[in-house]
Amino acid sequence: MIDMVLSLALPLLVALAVSGVVRLSAGPERGARLMGVGLGVGFLGWWLWANGVEPLGRLTPLGTAPLVTLAGLAAGAAVNAWAAARRAAAWTAATVFAALSLWALAGLPISTQGLAAAALPAAGLALLFAVVLGGLGTARERAPWAPALLLAVACAGLGAAASALGAADVSAAALALAVAVLGVLPWLPAAPGAPGWIVTLAGGGTFVALSAALLAANPGAAGALAVLALVFLAEPTAARLPAGGPRTALLARPGWLVLVAALPAGLAGLLAQVAAKMVGG
Repeated sequence: MIDMVLSLALPLLVALAVSGVVRLSAGPERGARLMGVGLGVGFLGWWLWANGVEPLGRLTPLGTAPLVTLAGLAAGAAVNAWAAARRAAAWTAATVFAALSLWALAGLPISTQGLAAAALPAAGLALLFAVVLGGLGTARERAPWAPALLLAVACAGLGAAASALGAADVSAAALALAVAVLGVLPWLPAAPGAPGWIVTLAGGGTFVALSAALLAANPGAAGALAVLALVFLAEPTAARLPAGGPRTALLARPGWLVLVAALPAGLAGLLAQVAAKMVGG
């Protein structure tokens, strides 16, 4: 019980502290773009506490997740610094990050035979990457808090699905990422464009890496992951629901978004339980 509390408190508190320091010290605009770094630091801090340094050098499906987080932090910071104002350049950088992450998740194949063997599973992950980054990027342009909420709900759903399928290590990592995302939320300013690309790339990329780890541990998770991807398409639907006046909209819009996103997340958890029972007989 104590280990569970520490496992959830550590990424939350680290993300909250790091995001706050960056947000307050770097200024209103730059700090808003960069404070998503707290998400990555919180998750990586949990990873080191739970697994140590040694697994970072192993290109296992799960061991690749923190490397994708690091790459997402670097890519997000670079996009914020040089391409944030140029939409095409920003999306090009996001596509390159996704392609390199997929290559790493496939085990860095360099031979023609290795590339061919990795093509089919990589195609499914590429589609998931497109939905995740596209959904988070679009939501980011409409509301600064939307990507963090979507990512937190999706990670909670991934954690529940992984737990149902017996992948305890993936479940723990997904829940750690979810609470790290929540640590960023209190610092989100009410300004369009914040918090930059770091949450989208570092958070979204890590979610895909953990999904790949769950799929490698249990191929029966494919259906649940397909439904879970719908979480990232929830923002347009939630935006159409009534929010009332300007004051009530401050709570209504995030509330609707969480509610709409929770539907596919909950369904994915149910599908994972069904898949687990079918495999278990």
